[in-house]
Amino acid sequence: MYANRLDNIFNTIFNNTLYHSPSCSRKQKQPEVNIYQDDAGYELRFKTPGLSKDDIDISVSENKLTFSSNSESENFNRAFELPKDADQNNITAEQKDGITRVTIPKIPAEMPRKIAVLGA
Repeated sequence: MYANRLDNIFNTIFNNTLYHSPSCSRKQKQPEVNIYQDDAGYELRFKTPGLSKDDIDISVSENKLTFSSNSESENFNRAFELPKDADQNNITAEQKDGITRVTIPKIPAEMPRKIAVLGA
């Protein structure tokens, strides 16, 4: 039950859109992705065996994260709409052991600030 709710939340948050180029003759296999969330942020883990870090392009524009490759062996383009609380300026990525991890921190929630009352 909890897993189904979490899947629905991620489907809502990350409006996953796939793009294909019909004129491209290279293999167009979309990498599998797992999406995780905790209090600190979000993490996308893409299965990218056989690809080097130079084969992968990750960009952010207009509140969308795009994950793509135009290598000789793989050609794909995946776009994800970012949640409103995503800190787009501090997204990081790392590739290791055939997995590319994209970490998207959340913008810290603004905490209420106590205002001192001055008086005589």
